Amino acid sequence: MRRSGVRSSLPAPLTGTHDGEPGLPGRFPFFRRFGNLVVKQFVGLRTPLRIAAAASIVWVLGGAMFLSSPAFDAPVAAQETAATDGVAEPTAPLYPLAVAIGPDKARYVVDRNLPGVWKIVDGQASILVRGSKINREPLNAPRSIAVSSDGRVFVGDSGGCNVFEVSADAPPRPISSERIGIPMGLAFDSQGNLFVADIELHRILKLVPGSEPVEPTEVAAIRAPRALACDKEDRVWVVSGYENPVRRIEANGQVTTIVSSDVLQYPAGIAIDAVGSIWVSDSYAKTIYRIGEDGTTTPLPSSETLVYPVGIAADGTGIVVADPRGPALRQVDGAGAVTTEFPR
Repeated sequence: MRRSGVRSSLPAPLTGTHDGEPGLPGRFPFFRRFGNLVVKQFVGLRTPLRIAAAASIVWVLGGAMFLSSPAFDAPVAAQETAATDGVAEPTAPLYPLAVAIGPDKARYVVDRNLPGVWKIVDGQASILVRGSKINREPLNAPRSIAVSSDGRVFVGDSGGCNVFEVSADAPPRPISSERIGIPMGLAFDSQGNLFVADIELHRILKLVPGSEPVEPTEVAAIRAPRALACDKEDRVWVVSGYENPVRRIEANGQVTTIVSSDVLQYPAGIAIDAVGSIWVSDSYAKTIYRIGEDGTTTPLPSSETLVYPVGIAADGTGIVVADPRGPALRQVDGAGAVTTEFPR
């Protein structure tokens, strides 16, 4: 096996698979875990294999790697759940990009650097699900998150190019039957429809999560969509990184421009609070704007508490802000006062 992950050849009588059958040509990404070599085969076998530490690895001229004994053991679990190579297990989000509020008011936080999802209850954080460290595997690059009315958690992932339903006791499950490039924003309406902002294809998509992957429906074409929110009338509000940064998709599919000025430097997140107020985070301006339906933009009073606000969500009493450069969760009350919610 070369360092690039492409298998070259194995000396007799070795084979390249865990079941003793002849190996197929292919690419084998590999990485260290607990001192072992983990090999992921993409042809024929979907389960990572671990080569036990007792197996000697010999590097030869040309960078080819050979194994001196067929010391494969049991498949490695899909999710790594402990510290590796002496690195301490994190106790709080490392780079919180997005946040969603569950029916029980728990905070579900996308951590780009874990990668994975945290659950925070009463100021206590725990890892709900850990993503893969392998590029293009599920939750390798989580970007967005939404929680359904019955408490199911969905994550938009640009690594796996899909939206995944996640839980603590099952592997991530894709809900779209088609590739979704970069799902930057997610939002549920009152009917259980899940809207997805795909910034790669510049489209707003609709999915109806079920027990099997479903085909997405295109709702609107909007350049550079970054975040979504649904109001009580099931209209979809869109934050865009292009011109007309705040728009609204009506029930008939018509797209209405709400904010057309360039006052927003880097609009990143959007949320609608319990009284129907529209809030948009501006990462570069380090503030949150209240958006009027007439297009007016009112920033919060200057606050040094916000460092780099990105994803935001409404929790019934105000707005919760994911601030990756804290790293922290901030709370914005109805009067616009900003406090740090986590860590306490």
